[in-house]
Amino acid sequence: MEDLKEMNEHIDIATDKIAKIKGYEVLFKKAFGSGKVTKEKIAKAIATFERTLVSPQSKFDKFIDGQSTLFSGNEVMGLHLFRTKVSLVSLLWCF
Repeated sequence: MEDLKEMNEHIDIATDKIAKIKGYEVLFKKAFGSGKVTKEKIAKAIATFERTLVSPQSKFDKFIDGQSTLFSGNEVMGLHLFRTKVSLVSLLWCF
C-alpha cells in the first residue's frame, strides 16, 4: 500500500480514508465482527483477496508440465543457459 509503484499511501492515511467510505463499516463488520476499520483488518482483507487470485498457466508452466513442443529450440537453449550459467553467475554475484 505504501509502495510508490502501488498505492503510494501511508497506511494510517489510507485507513482513515477507507474508514470514511460509505458502506465499508458494514462490510468490515460482516468480515471481522466489528465495523471498526484498522490497518490490521485492511491487511487481512487484502491478503484474503490476493489468495483468491489464480493466474492462467503460462507457456513456461505448460512446458514444465510436459508439453515439450511448446518451446522453440532457442527457447529451450535459453532456459538451459538460465538454469546452468546465468543462475550460477547470479548466485555467485550475490556473495
